[in-house]
Amino acid sequence: MRAFWDLSTERQIGMGVGPIPWSIRRFYAVHAGLEECMIDPFIEIIGKMDIVFMDWLTAEQEKKAPKAPKRTPH
Repeated sequence: MRAFWDLSTERQIGMGVGPIPWSIRRFYAVHAGLEECMIDPFIEIIGKMDIVFMDWLTAEQEKKAPKAPKRTPH
């Protein structure tokens, strides 16, 4: 979990919050000293956690978004 939150600081932010880049996940794994056989699983696990996080974040933003008034037919 710590790695996920550490890596979350590397997201690109523009029109919205982007995913954690693959390259930074690999960089983190290598510099954390993971054995070679654990690097790809680490990258995949963090990626899957990121998908869940991004889905949750999108749902939260949709809940908070102002609702457009319903239009009545003329």
